[in-house]
Amino acid sequence: RVVMKNEAVPTTTTTASAGVGLRAGREFAEHVPIEPASLIQERAAIDMLCDLKHVMLDLGHDVQLRTSYIELQPADSATTKAAAATTLVLLPGFDSSVLEYRRLAPLLAQQGFRVLVMDLVGLGFTARPPVGTGIDYGPVGKRAHVEAFLNALVPAHEQVVLCGASLGGATAIDIAVAFPHRVSQLVLIDAQGFIDGNGAGMLFPPLDRLGVALLKSVPLRNMANKMAYSDKARFATEDALRIGRVHCFCDGWDAATIAFLKSGGYRLSHRVREISAPTLLIWGADDEILSVEYVDRFQQELAQPLGDKFEAHVLQNCGHVAHLEAPAHTAKLIQQFLLHD
Repeated sequence: RVVMKNEAVPTTTTTASAGVGLRAGREFAEHVPIEPASLIQERAAIDMLCDLKHVMLDLGHDVQLRTSYIELQPADSATTKAAAATTLVLLPGFDSSVLEYRRLAPLLAQQGFRVLVMDLVGLGFTARPPVGTGIDYGPVGKRAHVEAFLNALVPAHEQVVLCGASLGGATAIDIAVAFPHRVSQLVLIDAQGFIDGNGAGMLFPPLDRLGVALLKSVPLRNMANKMAYSDKARFATEDALRIGRVHCFCDGWDAATIAFLKSGGYRLSHRVREISAPTLLIWGADDEILSVEYVDRFQQELAQPLGDKFEAHVLQNCGHVAHLEAPAHTAKLIQQFLLHD
């Protein structure tokens, strides 16, 4: 398998259908901030906010964490046995939520896969206990959180396909290296793998809270919203901004975000080559957040050790979030990779 550059993405495969609020008889799940959620228009996002589940996970040392997640069972029409026996676990990126996969996850379920989307500690709608109560909001804590999630929702003898986007890709890499016996295949979407964190020395009071308040602000979110897409007019909408920001209104968001930033983040550049699971890399050619040049770096690190178990696709007219801008094409690539690996 070879790196495929400048791969065309059919525009007809991308949709962002709007809704008109909650369907009759439905309501937002517990722990969803009602007021900002009520402003969201996209049907896929509204449905996820209604279908959100919660599970208490034991992280060890008498620490438990209420964890938010989405679970989609294989579609009834799916007949592929290989797909039906496969669980995909999707990990959102930095300061994001399960809503990041609102367009991709249903397509994967329609293909016959069991799909789990989890809000990592400090992210999304998962609880954020006060700092100092035993919760680690940094990379080590995220690793323990994913391990506990897999132990609770996936039988111990089963492996999963781990998919991570952006900083969620860093988490996926970390898990694949730390627990190779739990990961059958790895899917990385515009993944952060080669920018090593070095701490956040300027994040001391009151600059830490001022900085995080800026991160939550509409102007900064709007800028990031536009940077995420290639077709900004179509996708960088006010509703996309609302969807990407709704979790910021959850209790403890600011302190948990500061705690992650102060942890120094991931340092994985020397560990990427340790990946042993077959790996699919998907990248947007127009990514303004993580340059498409990182595809070559991943190829340098993985092409030799993985051989034909490494595959990469660069998508034309696509930015940082292929799972949002080209969900059908992304789902097709994942399906082909998993069923033909």
